[in-house]
Amino acid sequence: MARIERIHWYLLTGAALCLLTAGVLVTLARGYLLVALAPLGAALLIGAVSLLLYRESQRMIEQDHILLTISEGLATRLELGDLLDHIVRTILQSVPLADKCVIHLLDERGRRLFPRYSSRPDWERTLGMPANRGIAGQALAESRTVVVNDVRRERDFLPLHSSPDLRALMVAPLHAHGKALGTISLNSKRPSAFSRRDEMLVTALAAQASAAIYQSQLYAASQRETHHVEAIIDNLADGLVVLDAEGRVLRYNPSLAHILGVDPARIIGRKVDARSAVEGLRLLARLLGERPGDLRQSYEREVEIDEPIHAILRVQVSPVLDQEGNWGQIAVLHDETEESDLVRARTSFISAASHELRPPLESIRGYATLLMSRPELLTPPVGDWVSHIHEQSARLLRLVADLADICTADLNTLDTSTEAVDVGALLDEVAAELAPAAARKGAAMSIRVPVRLPGAPLDRERVRHVLLNLGENAIHRALPGGSITITGEADAQELTLTVADDGTPIPMEARARIFQGAYRANGASPDDPVGTGLWLYLCRKIVEAHGGHLWMPENDAQGTRFRFILPISPAAPGFDVGRRGSRRPGGRRRLP
Repeated sequence: MARIERIHWYLLTGAALCLLTAGVLVTLARGYLLVALAPLGAALLIGAVSLLLYRESQRMIEQDHILLTISEGLATRLELGDLLDHIVRTILQSVPLADKCVIHLLDERGRRLFPRYSSRPDWERTLGMPANRGIAGQALAESRTVVVNDVRRERDFLPLHSSPDLRALMVAPLHAHGKALGTISLNSKRPSAFSRRDEMLVTALAAQASAAIYQSQLYAASQRETHHVEAIIDNLADGLVVLDAEGRVLRYNPSLAHILGVDPARIIGRKVDARSAVEGLRLLARLLGERPGDLRQSYEREVEIDEPIHAILRVQVSPVLDQEGNWGQIAVLHDETEESDLVRARTSFISAASHELRPPLESIRGYATLLMSRPELLTPPVGDWVSHIHEQSARLLRLVADLADICTADLNTLDTSTEAVDVGALLDEVAAELAPAAARKGAAMSIRVPVRLPGAPLDRERVRHVLLNLGENAIHRALPGGSITITGEADAQELTLTVADDGTPIPMEARARIFQGAYRANGASPDDPVGTGLWLYLCRKIVEAHGGHLWMPENDAQGTRFRFILPISPAAPGFDVGRRGSRRPGGRRRLP
């Protein structure tokens, strides 16, 4: 296109000059010399203007060619170093009087400019320069190209470590999406070396370079993030696999390949299927289980395998959305073999110890019972001691049984044997057993239940243990002269039981941890059942085995409340426990 335009230019200019020359010759032939001088001068003027216009058009065509060349080069480069090298070389080729070109980029805080690429590297300037001072600061602040014809006469020029031969300077800002990126600086040893054409060209090049540098920085950040994610995935101890909507393997990590015992190249891109010819895919299908109809559902399961290695795996499957809006799945396989072995070893030891403790405790309780059956042989203080021995040995036997239950709870094998239970009678029994300890503490115990309380399908002994443990906790925390209240409520779906005291409250920071196991709250006494958290942990496990929930509700008053909810089967029979009057073991009080 440029060549055709030049041919047209030559033809039109030549035709105009020929016509003017012919007119001059005709005029001279007729003897009109002075008259011929006017068209001759016009012809010379037209020729001069045409030459100037031609040169300007040539410069514009050359500038467009340079911009096109650098655009093509920028579009094919994503690495920042390669991109900056291309920009600097192109600018130096386009501005012949420039001796040096440097690209400065801002740091993350945008306070200093650091040289990222230079046609003549200068190690002394690696500390950078302030982004708000000097010619570079002016260019960034005003968002325009600044040209200094002679730096020796410019007050704002910061010499820093510049060459003593530096005379002319041109700085173009780099901006993209309203964000300052840095500057492009051109140096020359000649004063006034940069023309208006150079300024316009460098400004246009800086605009194109800004967009390319911005994209390159985004690409570099994306690459760093991808590298970090890849490093995390590859170094996970847990196995990880990503599946698409069709169940094909898109991504895996080395831990998964170790668990499956298969060459990863054999499963990538293949569908997970229990009938697959690849053993690793069949094993993975077994581990993941049946896929839900809705892939947006999360689920968790535990699987024990023997091949290719023995392992107990916790499999957690979550939904993941790809770039096209299709749902897939990401599965994490956590090896719990070592943890399970430790739990089993610990529970076996505790179970054996509790089994060995039971016979001597039974013997102590039996002798205490025998002595209590012959009160005539016991003086008053001795009778009280024997009664206390009997009570504490019964408590120790219950704690030994609780230790065995904790072992089974840790193994998630805590069984319940449900039957229809008269809840009111159960509360009477618990209150009667706790009454002596409450009396010694000087605390009053009361029970609040409605007139008609429905029966509930419960494991009577286990729920009784929960109430006894919570009641003993309340007695330990109660103040002399205080009160302990056990409340029962029920509706058609659930039974709610609450054990409350008005003693020392449990700190807020300890409430979230006391149900987790061996945890001692600050300031807890050695004989405080809440101090270790073991019994509350067992209480939580028993309640959860019934499908219920145990927690500590907020309590504005002084004291502590423990509440648990147990589901009631709609078919469970109701029991009329509303005997009017007052049967008061330890201070029982019924509410109508």
